[in-house]
Amino acid sequence: MDDWYIGAGLYDGSGQRGISTGSQLPNNLLLSSGPLFLISEAGLKWETPARGLPGRWAIGGWYHNGTFALFRGGTRTGTSGLYSVLEQQLFREHPNEENDEQGIGWYAQYGYADPEVSFVMHHLGTGIVWRGAIPSRDRDSMGIATSWVRFSKQPGAGFDFTSETVFEVFYKLSLTKWANVTFDLQHIAHPGGALEQRNATIGTIRFAIQF
Repeated sequence: MDDWYIGAGLYDGSGQRGISTGSQLPNNLLLSSGPLFLISEAGLKWETPARGLPGRWAIGGWYHNGTFALFRGGTRTGTSGLYSVLEQQLFREHPNEENDEQGIGWYAQYGYADPEVSFVMHHLGTGIVWRGAIPSRDRDSMGIATSWVRFSKQPGAGFDFTSETVFEVFYKLSLTKWANVTFDLQHIAHPGGALEQRNATIGTIRFAIQF
């Protein structure tokens, strides 16, 4: 079954000026006393005919009406960008169980931002996540991902390399229904686009509690 949807949101944009958001939105909306961030998205959800595997494709755009510094000098009011996301479940371990979350999912994403004010102009990412890959560890998940960003080429942006690439593998170990620990390994090529930064391999361990 195919299902189209559309949505939009209007948010406080004061964070762009270094102001903690959360209390500014009513004034910004009613009195136009500060910057605003507008985002909208339209998409399509479906299930594959043979196995009923869910998928989603969406495209969206955003606009911020704040004042931004230009890399070439000076300022400009307003900036915008766009993005697209594609998600598809490839395998479900128990297809007859409606609420079963075990299986393999794939995603791809793209984003664009204005290179005159944003350090990152293009972003591409893709990855695969497998939940319940190990028998008796149904809530655990593991995955691999890669992302690539193209830096702004504007004079004044200050990058030595044109892009940065990240490769990642992770394993999320479920301790209880409300606590988990994630082991993550990343390799970053041309970190930050800076010549003095060597390629880096970084391992992290994250512990999370859900309330």
